[in-house]
Amino acid sequence: MTWSGNPDPDWRDYAASILEIHARVAVVVDLRQTLSPERVQRLRALGLGQTWGVLTAHNPGGHDLSEPENRALEHRLGDEVLHSGIPHLQADGVSPDRTHREVGLALGTTLEQVRAFARHYGQLALFWFDGDRFHLVPTDPVGSGISLPLAGTASDDGGHGAG
Repeated sequence: MTWSGNPDPDWRDYAASILEIHARVAVVVDLRQTLSPERVQRLRALGLGQTWGVLTAHNPGGHDLSEPENRALEHRLGDEVLHSGIPHLQADGVSPDRTHREVGLALGTTLEQVRAFARHYGQLALFWFDGDRFHLVPTDPVGSGISLPLAGTASDDGGHGAG
């Protein structure tokens, strides 16, 4: 995928996120690293299907909200997804230094449906797992997104990170 719009100023920060997927056995993915074949197999085996997306309801439009406001949005999204019957797991986006966390959900449904949820909650982007790798995808249906990891975002561990 290649970016076909004007990226958000925080785009590179989003691409440097760490995803913590709360499954029976937790899966941590450093989006700055290429996924190993073993990690790809673990992601495919989460029970979400071969392709799925990750979104949050926190900080809509890139505007920082208070913790109670974010929690209220988080619970509303969780209730909506639960009532929809869509397979899901908690999946948090975390900054590499672990100082910022946005609670989110991994949804086992179509890209279009994940985008619709993300747009409904005022999000600018989401993460999409295509069965082999992650992409950072704008919620604007015209934008096609970018494949991860981005060039120049690798961590200092010589490529042996969580991915």
